[in-house]
Amino acid sequence: MKGIIEGFYGTPWTWEERRLVGEALADAGMDTYVYAPKDDPLHRERWREPYPEQELAGFAALVEEGALRVGVGISPGLSIDPESAEDRSQLLGKVRQLIGTGVSLIGLLLDDLDPAPGLGARHGALTAWLHDALDPEVELFVVPLHYTGTEPAPYLDELVAEVPPQVPIGWTGSYVVNRTITAEDARARTAATGGRAPLLWDNTPVNDAIMAMPA
Repeated sequence: MKGIIEGFYGTPWTWEERRLVGEALADAGMDTYVYAPKDDPLHRERWREPYPEQELAGFAALVEEGALRVGVGISPGLSIDPESAEDRSQLLGKVRQLIGTGVSLIGLLLDDLDPAPGLGARHGALTAWLHDALDPEVELFVVPLHYTGTEPAPYLDELVAEVPPQVPIGWTGSYVVNRTITAEDARARTAATGGRAPLLWDNTPVNDAIMAMPA
């Protein structure tokens, strides 16, 4: 998976901008675009609500364009009860609506949340359930609450114990924003997540915090 995630805070791109970005990335040898703008309320705060027909048509047109594989992220962590059957049903309904446009990659984004005891296990169980509920041709990845660093942590231990091994787990490097990300860093993160190679989200530029990198 090589490409770009539209995962920033601020005004989302237009569909024309997404099309142009897709063409440029395809020309550069990339293969994936993921829609996940934090300030789309239907992506995050109001994740339970279905997308209107106009937006669904935008996803379908981007898929039809064919420059890149199109993925969509859903960020339900602010309000979902991971163990609630009703919330899980609403999440699956939203995901299936997007898959109906031709989207073949889904990101379950559980980042930028407050930590809580046992949350890793709950997030892991939710991820495993969603993976099992999707058709085999639809790929799933997860971005966890603990998405930085290279050391083991209780949240990660709980998460990894539940998430199927074929579901990539997102990682931004040692920090949210990094001057460099080395193979040694990646090997350490792999060890911290039970031997899973990380799915790297190179978070540069980022616009939701002070734009400064560690020295």
